[in-house]
Parts: sequence; structure tokens; C-alpha cells
Amino acid sequence: MAPELERNCQTSRFLAQRRVCFVFVMAMLFLALPAWIQASGHPDDIYWDTTFGLPGAQARIRTFYIDGDDVYVGGWFDHIDNVPGTSGIARWDGTSWHALGEGVNGTVGVIAMIDGKLYIGGDFLTAGGVFCNHIAWWDGAQWHAMSGGIKDIFYSLPVTDIESFNGDIYVSGGFDKAGSKTVYGIARWDGSQWHDLDGGLSIPGDTNHFCSATGLASDDNFLYVAGYFLKAGDLDVDEFAKWDGTQWLDPNTFMRGSYVRSMVMVGSDLFIGGWFISNTSNGVANNIARWDGTQWYKLGSGTNEMVLSVWPVGGELYAAGNFSKAGGVTVNRIAKWDGSSWMA
Repeated sequence: MAPELERNCQTSRFLAQRRVCFVFVMAMLFLALPAWIQASGHPDDIYWDTTFGLPGAQARIRTFYIDGDDVYVGGWFDHIDNVPGTSGIARWDGTSWHALGEGVNGTVGVIAMIDGKLYIGGDFLTAGGVFCNHIAWWDGAQWHAMSGGIKDIFYSLPVTDIESFNGDIYVSGGFDKAGSKTVYGIARWDGSQWHDLDGGLSIPGDTNHFCSATGLASDDNFLYVAGYFLKAGDLDVDEFAKWDGTQWLDPNTFMRGSYVRSMVMVGSDLFIGGWFISNTSNGVANNIARWDGTQWYKLGSGTNEMVLSVWPVGGELYAAGNFSKAGGVTVNRIAKWDGSSWMA
């Protein structure tokens, strides 16, 4: 495939993923909200609650993060509920919306709370008037830059995920610089400066470095990375790799030929979703699988099409994507795994 066509196809897949993830985010926002938000009713009812009030967000919400009774939302909007300063990012305390400084001058695509600091990433240049270049953190009173931030080279959301591992902050996305440091698709922040991860991510023959990490997850031993790449450092991989703090490792040959789009740690297990058909220790995994640190496992018969997002809520795993069946059950692009079976 010609490089330009391949980049266009990758962009189309990425935009489609973002649209499905937006719907999934909204569904998960309701399911994971604190008890005071959820309305009473029959447990099988599907309903909306008006606690957030009107007029709500002026445009699109792309992501959220729940911290106790506070709900942080980020996206592409000028304001929420007409509250000044709620551009791109806002906080709901259970009663009303609040600004975080003056907000950002663009789109927030990812939010993470790490060690009491709120980190955001996306397509913006300033946060609270501070030049930060696509990534910043909030201390409860003001925004802070991170040593020059991230240089965007491909995606409209250059920062796709933020994760903590071994006491440092890891950032994934479509970029080739973090601060003044040359990096490719992934970088490490130690609290004062940026670092490369042994050459980062790449695609052989692509001198423009149109590669990206689209998702991160970690446990006590490894940082797991998924995205659009075929090498991690000097290691041949296939869109999935793990980092032990000093070097890249290939998690397992199960992932060869896969197309991983989402992953999350639940306890000591890693769940992945994407587009793949692979043998595991208990049978063939279709588009979703679980890794226990030693072996891969299927989740029933999986799904009939791509899984774009996976997320745990209340001891159960939710998956969203382009599928109409999960475990043989007819569903509509979202399904729930209770540990033994799928349900709509």
C-alpha cells in the first residue's frame, strides 16, 4: 500500500475509533457515576438522568475521569452550563460545574489523576493562559506546563493516553518530540524532564515516523503499549509491546498480526480489545482477550467485529466497538462480560 494511502486509511480508522469511543465514554460515564447521580428504577431499565442540568456542554465531550464525588470532563467545547472558564475541561461536584482556571484553548482528549495531580492531554496549546503544548497538569489552583510539552506530527489529538509506571508519567500519541527530546510515539516524564524509551516506536521504512501509541496500561512490572507500530526500539513487534523500565519486550507471540485498540488492567489481569483472531490457552479469542501474566485466555466466543474500547465497572467488563454479537448474543455495539458470559 502506498504510504499516503496507508496514512489516510490509518487516519480514517482512528477517526472512526474516536466516534465509537465517544459513544462508549458517554455510556460508561453514566454507569460509573457516583450513587447520587444515578436515578432509581428497574435494574433492566435504560434511562437518562438530568442531574447535570441544562444547557450542559456547548459542544462535544470526549473523555471523563471520576475522582471520588468529582467528575472531570474534557472535550471540544467552549463552556459547560455557561460557566466562564470551562473551555475544554470542567469539574462537576455533584451540584454544579466549576472551571479549572481559564480552561484550555482547544480539545482535551485524555484525563488522568496521578498522585493527586490532574493531567490532561489533547489538541491545545495553552491551559489557563500557560503555554503547555498539548499536555499540562493541574494542582487544584493553577495549570503547569511540562518542559515544552509534546510536538504533534500526525493525529489531531497528539496525546492519546497518560499512564503512571514506576513513579514516572508515560505519554502516548502521534508525536516526534517531547520538550527538546526526540521521541517517537511515546515518552517518559520524570517530573522535570522528558526521556526517550530506547528509540521509541517505529515502522520499518517510514522515514516520516507516522507511528503512534494509542493506548497504555501498567501493572507493577510492566508498561503495556498498543498502537500503530511494528518496532519498539530494535524489537520486532506487531502493534503491541511491553516496557520493563529499561528495555522493550515482546509480550507473547499470540499478538502477531493483531490490531489492538484498547486495553485496561483489572487487578492483575490485562484485558485487550481490537481486531484479531488468535489461539489462547482455552481456545480461539475473537477481538477480545485476557492476559494473566503467563497466558492468554479467550472471553467466551468474543465478538464478531472489532472491539474499540474496554472498561471495568462494578466488577464487570464492558466492551464497545463495531460488533453486533458478543458470545453469540445479539447486541448493539456494546456488551457486558460478567466473568463467564456475555450479555447485552
